Amino acid sequence: MKMLIGTREYDVPDGTTPDQFEIHGSGLVAKPGTVLETALKAEFDAEANAPRYDAGLTERFKLELAQRNLRALKDFMGDAQTAVVREAFRGEERQFFYDLVHELVARIAMIPKIRATDGQGDGAIAWLRYFAGGSAEVFVTEVDGEEAFGRADLYGDGGELGYISIAEVLSAGGELDFHFTPKPLKETK
Repeated sequence: MKMLIGTREYDVPDGTTPDQFEIHGSGLVAKPGTVLETALKAEFDAEANAPRYDAGLTERFKLELAQRNLRALKDFMGDAQTAVVREAFRGEERQFFYDLVHELVARIAMIPKIRATDGQGDGAIAWLRYFAGGSAEVFVTEVDGEEAFGRADLYGDGGELGYISIAEVLSAGGELDFHFTPKPLKETK
């Protein structure tokens, strides 16, 4: 099993369980004193001076990599939002958008499959947030293709847990929140 920290992948030791993680600031970290923390620290220290995923790549190759990542997000972003990102690849802030799509693809790969967080309720991690006109929000905790599970709050009343069709969210004008940081559902109310 791999874990993404920033833009680097690290091996997660066998036997690692969700109780070895805690929320710290804006992300997940290994709890102090766990086997996971020790293993990640050793691997991180060994790779501390490793180059970025795109270090030394030509601008053309960076663009091709970003476009490939953007295609991988096709089921998670609407056409209009995708077009804006594609256009941003040509602008002055292109590196931000290259990094953004890379990190989103990596984050989506880490989202648990449907039923993997059964019983966690509001303790389950919301990995993605969609927003649409007014106060409508959708928080995704599990995903399997276009089907997802999480909390849909369409009227600003707290919403409810249930299955979510990402395609329906997108067809209703929902947009993926690029600035959302994964956090427990209870912190999204």
